[in-house]
Amino acid sequence: MKHSQNKGGKKNSKNIQTERILTTSATIDLSSNRFQEKILEVVGKLNSLKNSNISHNNLIGGIPSSLRNLTEFESLDLSLNKFVEHIPT
Repeated sequence: MKHSQNKGGKKNSKNIQTERILTTSATIDLSSNRFQEKILEVVGKLNSLKNSNISHNNLIGGIPSSLRNLTEFESLDLSLNKFVEHIPT
């Protein structure tokens, strides 16, 4: 995740707060947001994530293999997207 920096070289507090929420959350609902790409790459880096709903978006292509690194994962809803490639094992 990129950080915005101000003139003093410090990280923007809003970005730090967002990163903290994303990296410590166990459940994230990103459904119905019209995401089109890249969101799954970000989700694959959220090590504490256990449950995620990313249904009802416009995701296309394939599912990144980085999702297999989520060892605590319990459920993932990717329904009603437009995937065309196989699911990595």
